[in-house]
Amino acid sequence: MNTRRRGRGAWIAVAATVAAIVAAVTGGALVGGPAPPVQIGWADLRAAGGPECVAWHQLSQSPKICAGVPTDMGYHRCAAATVSFNTEVEITGYAHPVAMDFDGVRRFLLMPALAPCRHAPPPMGNQIILVDYPPGIDMSVDPVRLTGHLVTELSLHGLIQVRYRMTATSAVRASHSEVRD
Repeated sequence: MNTRRRGRGAWIAVAATVAAIVAAVTGGALVGGPAPPVQIGWADLRAAGGPECVAWHQLSQSPKICAGVPTDMGYHRCAAATVSFNTEVEITGYAHPVAMDFDGVRRFLLMPALAPCRHAPPPMGNQIILVDYPPGIDMSVDPVRLTGHLVTELSLHGLIQVRYRMTATSAVRASHSEVRD
């Protein structure tokens, strides 16, 4: 009797493992549930443009950019979104409010770092996500982990060129170590 139960438990474990593999391969379509969001980092959004683009990215993350480094066509070429998204993702970054309400920030720019300065040139467009989060978030200097639908969409927000847009469904305060490149 004990052997029979142990055997049945093994079959349940095998079935659960097979279901998990099918869900991973098919995006959950065959097992009745949606696929989990794809976890991405900021490097996943950058254009693969060679050494010049690596240099522009490093410069855009440096306090030296506050010295008024001029932008040129190389900067804009490297800021292009060559990665196309139209899927549920999870990403962590820093929220910069676009407009504030009394009960939270519903629209903000998500970036990989706190801006070293507040004047031109802005971070590269492929390192900025325009986020709409209807419930709103409380602003702080802590990063936020967002889950939502990310699409590749070029837009101009003020003087900032934005390459991605997200409608967030979840926002959770995160730690600085969770912001990954």
